This record gives sequence, C-alpha cells and structure tokens, in this order.
Amino acid sequence: MINNSFPSKFREVIHKNLLFILAFIIIQIIGMYIVFSTDKYSLHLEINSFHSLTFDYFFKYATYLGDGMVFLVAVLIVLWKRREMFTVFLMGSLMTLLTSFVLKNYICYNYPRPYEVFGDRLHLIVGEHMRHWHSFPSGHTMSAFAMFFLMIFISNKFYYKSIWLLLAILAGISRIYLSQHFFEDVIGGSLIGFIIAVFAYLLGTKFSIFKK
Repeated sequence: MINNSFPSKFREVIHKNLLFILAFIIIQIIGMYIVFSTDKYSLHLEINSFHSLTFDYFFKYATYLGDGMVFLVAVLIVLWKRREMFTVFLMGSLMTLLTSFVLKNYICYNYPRPYEVFGDRLHLIVGEHMRHWHSFPSGHTMSAFAMFFLMIFISNKFYYKSIWLLLAILAGISRIYLSQHFFEDVIGGSLIGFIIAVFAYLLGTKFSIFKK
C-alpha cells in the first residue's frame, strides 16, 4: 500500500527521470526569463526573420508531433504494447484536451495570435492555415509535452528518453516558426503539458484498468 501512494510514486518518477526533469526545468527557467525580459512582439519578429526553405519544410511537418490525433495513436499503441499503461495515456490525452478547451475558450479566448497582430509582415509557409485567436497556451505544445513526457516516464533507456524530449521541443519550436504562436504560448503550453503528464502518470498507475 505504501509503495502505491502518491508521494512514493512521485519520488519514483523524479528519481528515474531526474536528468530529463532537470533539463526541462532549465528550459523553463530560461524561457521564463526571456518571456519576462523581452517584448513578445519584437521577439516574435526577430525569430521570424530566421527562416529557410529547409526549415519551412521541416517544421511544417514537425508540428504534427503535437497534433491530438498523434496522441490518440499513441494511446492505441500503448493499449496494444503496454496495456498496463493504457489508463495513464488515456488520462493524459483527456486531461490535455479538456485543459486546452477550457483555457482557450473560457479563460484566454481573446489572446491574438501572431498572424492577427502582424498579418502579411510575417514570413509565412505556403499552404499553412493561419489562425487568428486563442493563442495562449499552445495546444500542440501542451499535447506534445504531455505525450512525450509520458513516453519518458515509461521508457527505460536513456536513448529513447532523449528522443522523446527532443521531439517535444521540436513540436514547440515549430509552433513559433510557423507563426501560429508566440514564444510565451509555447513556454506556457510546455509547462502545462509537463504537469498533465505527471498527474496522468500518478493517477493512471494507481487506477489502472489493466494490471501488469
């Protein structure tokens, strides 16, 4: 009973993934410093000035790493391969969906996106559908960090954990590069996604539908 308690499970998650959690904390600290020390509009224009055809093509597709359908596919793969973790990923996906919906539609609904602010002053990707509102937080980034941190939590090899973290970061960068979000939207989305992953793991392992 003690081993299944939330405090012990939380300590276990921290212990097994300490390096990656510390890396995430460092990213958050740097990100928060940038958010609070710079003007978000000037920062976005500066970032947007760095572009190339290679990056255009790469990030146009890298952004799908944070798509809700990818999370759904991950849930189904876990159901097939790691049934005891199905509840964890199901909770993670539902918590991400609900949190994103509430924040974007009821709390931060009047936050303009870069295209609404700058219009055609931005470097835009051909074929990319530009959205105007519901900027904060980045739903794709939230989904990517929730899903990939859950992958980190259930993976045993350093190599795989590193890949999952890299993919989450690339998903976040893609949202800024495509001018779908400001830098602060991505930092906020990554933090919320990480928190969702922790809670989903703790709750999902305790109330798992399938046992090992």
